[in-house]
Amino acid sequence: MRVLAKNLRKVSYAILNSDCRENAPGAPALPLVSVVIPAYNAEEFLAESVKSVLAQTHDKIEVIVVDDGSTDGTRGVMDRCACLDPRVRPIYREHKGATSTFAAGVELAQGEFIARMDADDLAMPERIAKQLAWMQTNAVDVCGSQVEMFGDPQPEWWFPETHADIRRELLFRCSMIFPTLLARASILKDYAFNSRAVFDDYELQTSLVMRFRLGNMQEKLVRYRRHANQMHILLAPEFRKDICRGRFRLFNALYPGTPLKEQAAFERLASRQTLRSVEEIRGAGRFMIQLAQADDPRLSALMRERWKKACERSKEQVPSAAEICAEFLALMESDSARETGPQSLTRHRDPEGFPACLRD
Repeated sequence: MRVLAKNLRKVSYAILNSDCRENAPGAPALPLVSVVIPAYNAEEFLAESVKSVLAQTHDKIEVIVVDDGSTDGTRGVMDRCACLDPRVRPIYREHKGATSTFAAGVELAQGEFIARMDADDLAMPERIAKQLAWMQTNAVDVCGSQVEMFGDPQPEWWFPETHADIRRELLFRCSMIFPTLLARASILKDYAFNSRAVFDDYELQTSLVMRFRLGNMQEKLVRYRRHANQMHILLAPEFRKDICRGRFRLFNALYPGTPLKEQAAFERLASRQTLRSVEEIRGAGRFMIQLAQADDPRLSALMRERWKKACERSKEQVPSAAEICAEFLALMESDSARETGPQSLTRHRDPEGFPACLRD
């Protein structure tokens, strides 16, 4: 059976990589899309996830499932999936972590595009077809989408559409949810994955956003499962450190030459800490004025809400926080706000201002 499945996979890869398609005469050949699914102790949900990928209307795919040294029945699930459909390509390796596991799948991918899928989530049938079309229409290099939440009850998530808004929102959180990612293969194959990063999707996004064009479809194309064993819950302290480091790097790319005391003030706001002085509140506020000038009114409103909550947290230490808050909110909503932000800052570095995550 294993020999038969292996031979079937070889035939399938030959078909997938050929230009012979049952398209109308003169129609361009559909691109091969490699779907990479990292899996670690994913026995419970993996088969359902793989099945959702195999049901794509864009069926010229290969599904690379990379086992990260699982100790449950994940490998058995992978073997059964590969026997049932030759497009499934199981890869087994020792435990090295999520980032290294995804990187291994990217390295082996043969497609023109690479899609990320998580072992516990479900793809809508038209996910890949719709993303490919949207990428071409909008000249986007890396594409995400919205998600439909299920499992443990949680508030719905929303991710901004345009590249400029994604870049703004990345100063606070991931702006593209990982199991919706679809990118040109050359981009991911040239990317130097950081195996030490726990929050690998944030690390990837803050790096790519300064070099390529990112975009999020506003349609829900993935069903995102919420449960207590997700990595961002189990490894929350490590995730927070990775966010701090990634934010520091992105901030410096967006606002080169910013005095570190002002950068540290923004870090305190973004990480939901108390602003301790009038100087810190005003310093962080200058950046929020510019960040609130978003393409999408929903993101502008979210930035203003973040500003109000930061001032509310700080009012015990800074009695004038409410007055400063109102002053800066008025600027955020004014037509001249784009000229008020921190564009002309002096080049100065004060080691005293480094965020704690960079001193560890």
